[in-house]
Amino acid sequence: IDLDNISWKSIGRSNDSTVNFAGNLDGMNNKILNLKTENERGLFAAVINGCSLSNIIIESGSIECGKLQGVGAVVGKIYGGNVSIKKCINKASINGSAISIGGIIGEIVSSYANVTISECKNYGNVMGDSSTGGILGASSSKIKIDTCQNFGNILSTEGSSVAGIVGNCGNLIEIRKCTNAGNITGWYKSAGILGEGSSVATV
Repeated sequence: IDLDNISWKSIGRSNDSTVNFAGNLDGMNNKILNLKTENERGLFAAVINGCSLSNIIIESGSIECGKLQGVGAVVGKIYGGNVSIKKCINKASINGSAISIGGIIGEIVSSYANVTISECKNYGNVMGDSSTGGILGASSSKIKIDTCQNFGNILSTEGSSVAGIVGNCGNLIEIRKCTNAGNITGWYKSAGILGEGSSVATV
C-alpha cells in the first residue's frame, strides 16, 4: 500500500470516543509505504476496549507531530479496556517536541486499561520531549510487554524518561524478553529498556 503524495489522516479522533477504533485488524504483513502525517497521531489516532491490531508493517514514512502529545506510528493513544498490539513493525521516523511519543504506541491514557504489547519492532528514529520510547512513550495503566525490540535512535529534545522500550510508566508494568539496539539520548532517567517506572516494575 503506497501512500505517496497522500497526507494521512489518523483513524479515530482522540477527543471523540464515539469514533475511536474498537475492532480487530490483521494487516497480514502487507507493507505500508510512505506514511506521512503532519499534526496527526499516527496510523490510528486512538483505540479503545476490545481493539486488537496485529501484523501491521509501516515500511517507510515520516510522522511530523510538532507539539502534539500522544503520538505513535501505529497508535497514538490507547484508552481503557483490554487492548492487544501484536507483531507490528515501524520503520517511519517520528519527530515531535511534546511528551508521550513512541515508535509503536504514544500513550496509554486510562489507569483501568489492560494492554498487551508483544513481538513488536521499531526501526524508526524517534524524537520527543519527556516520556519518549522506542515501543511505548508513556503509560498510566497496567501493561505487559513481551519480546519487543527497538533498533531506532531515541532522542529527547530537553526532557527525561527516555528509553528503547518504554519511556515512562506510572502503573504496574511487566517487560520480558525485550531488547534495545538503538542510541538513547536524554537529560536524565534514560535507559535501554525502561526510563522511569513510578510503580512496581518487573523487567
